[in-house]
Amino acid sequence: MVSLGEFYKQYVNERLTAEVIESDQGFAVIKAIGKECLVVEIFVAPRSRRTGEGRKLMDRVSARARELGCSHLSGNFKAQKSSISLAKDLGGINVWI
Repeated sequence: MVSLGEFYKQYVNERLTAEVIESDQGFAVIKAIGKECLVVEIFVAPRSRRTGEGRKLMDRVSARARELGCSHLSGNFKAQKSSISLAKDLGGINVWI
């Protein structure tokens, strides 16, 4: 049995550790918490938007999430048409706006 102190330490550690996935045209920040991978931030350079770069970056996020043992992606996105469209196109991602 894990002590309450150890459980709390693990709980905080899981929430404070984030991973950055980079590309030449942007980056994504993710946190794996159990079976869920939270997309904390995703950014694509303005000149590269609507060119498929966001999808490529999210494909890498999905692959990394699977490596981490996650089965769900979720995230908060600014209410921009392109961000919402990308998230919905990915299917299986929960989107809160």
